[in-house]
Amino acid sequence: MAIGRFGFATTAVFMGITVLAVLWPVSTRYLRVGPGVAVGASPSTLTNAALLRDRSFLAISAAFALGLFAQVGLLAHLVTRLAPVVDADGAALAVSLVTVCAVLGRSLFRRLLRDDNRRRVAALNFLVQAVGTTLLTVASSTLALASGCVLFGLGVGNLVSLPPLIMQKEFAVSDVGKAVALMVAITSAVLAFAPAVLGAVRDIASGYVWSFGLAAAIQFASAGIILIRRA
Repeated sequence: MAIGRFGFATTAVFMGITVLAVLWPVSTRYLRVGPGVAVGASPSTLTNAALLRDRSFLAISAAFALGLFAQVGLLAHLVTRLAPVVDADGAALAVSLVTVCAVLGRSLFRRLLRDDNRRRVAALNFLVQAVGTTLLTVASSTLALASGCVLFGLGVGNLVSLPPLIMQKEFAVSDVGKAVALMVAITSAVLAFAPAVLGAVRDIASGYVWSFGLAAAIQFASAGIILIRRA
């Protein structure tokens, strides 16, 4: 709406100033203390090489790297996918719907979490997103596309918050920080290619069916991978 009224450049400057105005004081107040070793824990002696040989770590990293690949790729192309059906303003509202559902999804899935079921909750999260992505792949009506946005959106925020919560229960306290840091490095390297890959598939197939279908398949695969753990 702001772009339509004020232009892209003015809106971008306004959004940048808004982000600084909100996040600077919040981060100054709440993020001033740097990360450190938990009280009573010794520094980690686990190496990155050892982590890369750990079946549980590899399963968590692979599942969330693939899941975030699909998620980032979809978000990058969502407006272009929806605009021909619901026009540009409707597509923008749909993206807003996704982000609202991301907040609701975190609250919903938090209520399901226990100490012994975090991988299963993650698998459910992937499946919910996969169903939503499938709707976004094949649907042509506004209602069905909106439903796809809701289901996809419910899992968006959890793909960032669930991996540390799983590792918290499966690794020693002193090793969690190193495990999470390496996992973030891996997932970041993978998801960076998502918009380009899904865009290339769209160009080759002359449409989003194969592109979004690939994302849905990846999400279904992630639901299975996350259930793999060390023997």
